[in-house]
Amino acid sequence: MNLPKGNKKHSKTFPLFFISSTFVSEMENEVKLELTAKIADVFMRYGVRSVNMDDIARNLSVSKKTLYKYFKDKSDVVISVTQLMTEGEECQFAKIEAESENAIDEIIRLSEFANQMLKDMHPSVMFDLQKYYPESFQVFLNHKRVFVANSVEQNLLKGIKEGLYRDNIDVVIISRLYLSMIDAIWNTELFPNNEYSFAQIHLEMIRYHIRGMASPAGIEYLKKRISKNLPNL
Repeated sequence: MNLPKGNKKHSKTFPLFFISSTFVSEMENEVKLELTAKIADVFMRYGVRSVNMDDIARNLSVSKKTLYKYFKDKSDVVISVTQLMTEGEECQFAKIEAESENAIDEIIRLSEFANQMLKDMHPSVMFDLQKYYPESFQVFLNHKRVFVANSVEQNLLKGIKEGLYRDNIDVVIISRLYLSMIDAIWNTELFPNNEYSFAQIHLEMIRYHIRGMASPAGIEYLKKRISKNLPNL
């Protein structure tokens, strides 16, 4: 695959604000961290399987020798990127939770963050991971089943306590339904790529999720807190 060579005008490097000090300490050094972040952006734009080490080196304007200094092979590249992205998501979730006014504000902010990532995501990324890089896909699954599931449960409990969600919600069932909706985003049989974007599906999912849980007080708050990035929520 002949990808365009990286340049300042075209490149949109994977945001380094994702990276926590804990994860940095696990990386070999700062150079590998920067390379991993830039490669994440390449995968998000072009997919995973279609990009080889030559493409990566060309797009990052580095030699293959440099890549192999920090990564054993492409599988090592892919799992490093997956770990970086899941760790980054966890850091951003924590930041949003700390800054949010309440449970609904929190989930809207999280949705804005997720939509920003999804709108530029190549449609083959999750399929490529699942079929060709199962070890990396397992990292993503573990992140979803543990971290994301716990985050959803905590948000539900917070919303119930605040009176913004209905008090008759079964937290475990709703959190598992939420995870199943995440899986549906990548289901191209349900949502063909040529008809629906990931961001479009996610927006409808969040609209359905919040309105299905909200109490009358939650609906009133929602009306006042319509997001610019998620219109008509």
